[in-house]
Amino acid sequence: MAFSLFSAYFSNSQILTPRFENISVTEGLPHNSVYSITQDLRGYMWFGTADGLCRYDGSRLIVFKYKAKHDQDIVNNFVRGKLLEDKVGNIWFCNESGIYKWNFYSETVERIRDFKREIYENSTFSSVYLDENDHIWIFNPLHGIFEYIILDDKIKRYPLPEPIDFPIGVHSYVNADLGGNIWIRFGKNQDPYLVFNQKSKKYTVQLTNDSPQAIFFEDDFIINAYEEKLIYISTKDNSTKTIRKKIEGEKISFSSYDAVRDNYGRLWMSTQGKGIFSYEEEKGIFSEFKHDNSKINSLPFNLTTCLFLDSNENLWIGMDGGGAAKLDLKQPKFNLFPLSEGDYPILSDYFTKCLYEDDEGRIWFGTQSNGLNILNPETKKLSSYQYEKNNSKSIPGNMVGAIVKDREGSMWIGSSGGVSIFNEADNSFETIPIKDLPPLYPLINNLVHKILPLDNGDLLVATTIGLIKIVKKSNGKYQGQYFKNTAALNSFTTDVVEMPDHSIFTAIPGGGLYNFQSKNDGYEFTNSYLEGIDLRSVTLDIEDKDYLWLGTGIGLVHFNTVSKAHQIWDEDNGLGNNYVYGSLQDSNGNLWISSNKGLSFLNRKENLFENYSFHDGLQSNEFNTQAFYKGPTGLFYFGGIKGFNWFDPESPKQELGRPVAAIPKIDINEQVFLKDEAFVNNPIIRVNHDHNDFNFQFAALDFTRPEASHFQYILEGWDENWITTENRSARYSNLSPGNYTLKLIAFNSSGIRSAEEKIYLIINPPFWEKTEFMFFVIVLFLIGIVLITYKISQLKAEKIFRALEKQIAIDAERNRISADMHDEIGSGITHIALLSELMLIQSKPFLELKKDIQFISYSARTLLTNISEIIWALNSQNDSLENLLAYIREQSCNYFDSLAINLEIEFPDEIPDIKLSNLQRRNLYLVSREALNNAIKHSNASSIKLELEIDDNTNFCFSVTDNGKGMIHMVKKSGNNGILNMIKRMEDIGGTIAWEPMVIGTKVKFCLLLET
Repeated sequence: MAFSLFSAYFSNSQILTPRFENISVTEGLPHNSVYSITQDLRGYMWFGTADGLCRYDGSRLIVFKYKAKHDQDIVNNFVRGKLLEDKVGNIWFCNESGIYKWNFYSETVERIRDFKREIYENSTFSSVYLDENDHIWIFNPLHGIFEYIILDDKIKRYPLPEPIDFPIGVHSYVNADLGGNIWIRFGKNQDPYLVFNQKSKKYTVQLTNDSPQAIFFEDDFIINAYEEKLIYISTKDNSTKTIRKKIEGEKISFSSYDAVRDNYGRLWMSTQGKGIFSYEEEKGIFSEFKHDNSKINSLPFNLTTCLFLDSNENLWIGMDGGGAAKLDLKQPKFNLFPLSEGDYPILSDYFTKCLYEDDEGRIWFGTQSNGLNILNPETKKLSSYQYEKNNSKSIPGNMVGAIVKDREGSMWIGSSGGVSIFNEADNSFETIPIKDLPPLYPLINNLVHKILPLDNGDLLVATTIGLIKIVKKSNGKYQGQYFKNTAALNSFTTDVVEMPDHSIFTAIPGGGLYNFQSKNDGYEFTNSYLEGIDLRSVTLDIEDKDYLWLGTGIGLVHFNTVSKAHQIWDEDNGLGNNYVYGSLQDSNGNLWISSNKGLSFLNRKENLFENYSFHDGLQSNEFNTQAFYKGPTGLFYFGGIKGFNWFDPESPKQELGRPVAAIPKIDINEQVFLKDEAFVNNPIIRVNHDHNDFNFQFAALDFTRPEASHFQYILEGWDENWITTENRSARYSNLSPGNYTLKLIAFNSSGIRSAEEKIYLIINPPFWEKTEFMFFVIVLFLIGIVLITYKISQLKAEKIFRALEKQIAIDAERNRISADMHDEIGSGITHIALLSELMLIQSKPFLELKKDIQFISYSARTLLTNISEIIWALNSQNDSLENLLAYIREQSCNYFDSLAINLEIEFPDEIPDIKLSNLQRRNLYLVSREALNNAIKHSNASSIKLELEIDDNTNFCFSVTDNGKGMIHMVKKSGNNGILNMIKRMEDIGGTIAWEPMVIGTKVKFCLLLET
């Protein structure tokens, strides 16, 4: 059955979306009582609160307060009266403790004048206005009007006229007219206006019969909003015009604190506890806006104090306890349902699945779980039709996915309960029977996604179990037919379209695009395309009937039904999101596309996209399958998870005011940069080389949808290209010395760009990079070159000398090797040759000849041994003491194997890494061998011992000890070549050798002292 609700939204020719945005202490305001709002010349918003001043750049709230100088200093940050900006950019305000200034350069609050408590105790001072000469006019209900001259730092007082008895009520009203005259009125009925003439500095009295209230000036009129009347009073002849306050015929009553007129002719008025009111004079319409707990975006608080209209047609409302609110007065690009989630309590949610526009302009929409609904956008009346158990005439299912009107005028509704005809006259639904449904059909969620009226009058229904065809029988009843025997027609189908030749294309999620030809009463499968793609919608191109527009999970696809070629637009081409639900074409062939990231507009001529999100007034960023629709009036409708939007695609694009790019804060090495007058006039920052870490804060001073703003910036001299970002800061670290220019451009939510904001950076080089220092360094460098050249020449000479020494050593080694070869190998070969020749020329007995042969053999073996020793000594791999010991052990053991003499070798277990030259190895080996040979030949010993001792300095000594008769007599014997050779070899390598007598035997000790 139907349920109706009515939401009393303001509606007139200038559509207003009453969605209030709130700024409170939660967002950073110092106090929730706001008594003054203004916008400075640069574009920043300012809020005067009960506890300080606050600046807003669309993203950040910065609080400024006066800080006590000493213990006796009375601190009062209550902002009374209006916030005033002087020509420099300073912000002024007053309260009972003095006159205060927010210093534009230091960005701190200073107390300029101290109102002594003993003089002005319990008095309230309110700033009224700032004149063209930068004189601040201040009102005090006890002491009159004060004029503060900023340039001279002087203050003048103009006391109230004493002969006139003005009763002091709980409130007084004061304002200045367009000529600078100050009007004062106290809180008692029929009290006159007291007018202070700014030029003559005199008071006059103007009588009136109206009730006291706040005073507003417009042209030559005073506007007084009090109780049930709105009164216009001429300042020329004192004539009045009274308007009775009514909303839809009902009287309304409110008293106003402040008023402002917008650019659409509406007069906005604050009230003492009733929110705000607007009055459209041409139509005589009053509208009320107040707090409603059931509406998230209603006015946050009803006690409103002040109003301000910014440069981009946003109305700002100060509240006594609710902070500040903002209302966008501009025509919205996208109409929205609902304005607030609590607007229609009958609906548990606003998840929209399909849309339809009827001849009356009403909007029909199907939901995920709240049935069918009809909205009158003018009256905001909603009729809701939901499933009722045990009621056969109610809608059969609450999930409604399709709404269509056939050519006979019947309204068809597709839901999770089937396909129905809706009769609005009696609010009844007739569900159509369907033949050949699957046996499990009652258990299947058979949601209807699309109902397509065919050219022949039949209907084709796309459902989760496939296609169903509905025909009208001869008796006037409708019958549905499920194509149970055609597998391709039984797939999950989200959309279907009929071509001019009456063939159809269907969208199968995960299956692709299916094509069928009409055959008899059914369809014959032809082919499938784009297999595996998540296909959501199929729309016929209105400009070329051979093309289809496909909404898919990979983007927007343009498909040629003749050539079967296709083109894809995706995120790489500028599309907001690749998951496309559907698209609608306008009369110029341009497309609007719904996705999981809002709506996108495709300009077909330029192939450029414009993307819109919930920041631009969309219901959310996520839209839905089949929730897109073009109405008969040309309006476009798109539904999503939180409601739906509708708009006229042909309406001219709304041009908002140009935003202002600002850099509200600069940090250098984590310290705030304080600007001065020179910087304001010429924004140059000069720093030393070690102050090269910069953090710039960005702001786009456009308050319509500041969260949708973005920026482009470049640091010329450092960045190669412009950087596009949504971040509101940029950091540069370790900048090299040099000159840079930071350029910043801001873009508002409509893509309108600001003028360039520039800041010049000069990072001085360190002293070592300056010209004077470089000259000094060059001189030192030249001196250094001379010294280095001299040193290099010395090093070259030394290198040549070392090379000569090395060559001499090499030559000496070669000579030694040659001598060894000559002495030992040459003599041995000569000896063998002589013996062989003698054997040829001499006739000797066999025995003597045998002895000569044996001697030749012995000499040859000796010669081979000598060659082996020389080769071993020359091998560089044998250059260690450890290798020498191994060789001595091996050769000695081999030599003693055939002798009846016991050889004992005692070397240390651990041998240090001592490197020996070829000469050292060879001489030590030959000396040790000669010592062993002498002991064998001359000592008649039965045991010989070979030892090695190594001290801590890696000096080492060999010793050969025998137990024979001794060989001292051999040593003393002159002309002993073996002994002399041993001594000579040790001297050649810088060693020593000695023969020590023993009680039994002899000990030969030879040592090598190595340099440490």
